[in-house]
Amino acid sequence: HGIGFDQRNSLVVGLAMGFAVIPTIFTIAEDAIFSVPKHLSDGSLALGATPWQTLIYVVLLTASPGIFSAIMMG
Repeated sequence: HGIGFDQRNSLVVGLAMGFAVIPTIFTIAEDAIFSVPKHLSDGSLALGATPWQTLIYVVLLTASPGIFSAIMMG
């Protein structure tokens, strides 16, 4: 019994499409992260932020429009 043949095919196609868009999402998100100006992270570290705080509060917040665009395009 379990799931039917049509449902199983839909599941397999959905998983395949999910894996197919991962390189596109990764590439666009990577470009967004690396396009954050170095002086922003240097300034954050110089003002006493830890590397994790700099990553979360400076780099990821600055790159978030590009990351969300990558997700939406994927």
